[in-house]
Amino acid sequence: MEATIHVPPNVQARFYSVRLLPYAIKVKVEQELNRFQKAGVITSVEFPDWAAPVVPVVKSNGSLRICGDYTVIVNALDLTHAYQQLHLSLKSQKYATINTSKGIFYYERLRFGISLAPGICQCTTETLLKNFLVVVAYIDDLLVTGSNKEQHLQNFDRVMTHLKYAAATLKRSKNVFLTPSVECLGQVIDNNGLHPSQEKVCAIQEAPEPTNVSELKSVLGLINT
Repeated sequence: MEATIHVPPNVQARFYSVRLLPYAIKVKVEQELNRFQKAGVITSVEFPDWAAPVVPVVKSNGSLRICGDYTVIVNALDLTHAYQQLHLSLKSQKYATINTSKGIFYYERLRFGISLAPGICQCTTETLLKNFLVVVAYIDDLLVTGSNKEQHLQNFDRVMTHLKYAAATLKRSKNVFLTPSVECLGQVIDNNGLHPSQEKVCAIQEAPEPTNVSELKSVLGLINT
């Protein structure tokens, strides 16, 4: 049997330096590498484009498991009042008029309640960050990734500089930095992949049994979001 790793063609190759190991661990790692090489598990390469640092894991029986560090670190950022960071054109302001006890006002910024607002905000955010392959954006939520702490901090610095240049502001209380796990849209993203959050699972399990078409649609919407 053969397994294939599919990598999108636009993903840039990453090569990371060797990590220093304690001498006692280093000897065991090299012994295990020799065993792997003799067994045909690994092959020596001189000039690779990709390389992950070795992560030795000592098992309960004292033996060693050699892993590559392919973990992902995430920063979760939240744009402050994302809609209101977008100016409405003069010809659009008349469509965002509100009538209040203090008078009638045009909105100069995009506001909630306009049916096109989510799409406009999403398109604007994606356009703003289109040159950053390490960022995933959903309206006002931004996820910045990196293969290790050093790479992650470099990516984060570039994204923050770009956001500052664009005069975009973030909500400090909702930002999460250097986390191995983050929840977004009812899903948890971590080193094990993508899986439903416990809160969402509980909501589905505790949802009442539907008794009509309307309730059935609500349950299906809960499951599929």
